[in-house]
Amino acid sequence: MGNRSYHSIIPRKYALPISLKSLTLTDTLLQWEEMANIVMLPNLEVLKDKYHGFHGKVWRLKNEEIFNQLKFLLIDVTNLKHWEASSVNFPNLQRLVLKRCFDLEEIPKDVGEICTLESIELYKCRTSVAESLKEIQEEQESMGMIALASS
Repeated sequence: MGNRSYHSIIPRKYALPISLKSLTLTDTLLQWEEMANIVMLPNLEVLKDKYHGFHGKVWRLKNEEIFNQLKFLLIDVTNLKHWEASSVNFPNLQRLVLKRCFDLEEIPKDVGEICTLESIELYKCRTSVAESLKEIQEEQESMGMIALASS
């Protein structure tokens, strides 16, 4: 990516229609803190972050940042290294797809506590991410939950 210097091209808070159900951000280089604006979309079911839609090493979700309706989350090509989130942040998530997250160290452990989660898919991620998925699956099995599908 080099030393590209971009400014966010997405308008600030409240600029997106609240009726939005699906949002794809590609090469917008928004900082992860800007996700606080997107979490406010009450009907958002599908969120796709492609090719540095979001940019930055750390994404920390606060407990009050809740994607109430989000069912599908894709993160594809990012420099994200550390992701902090809990099941509270994604109460209805069904499918998580991580593609080419070369720097990501692990999936947040609490993601495994999302009772609606049906699958986590990994493509070209670090071995440590795959290991964290395995730990999540083992924890779910020990709690008597149906095995989480993965690929």
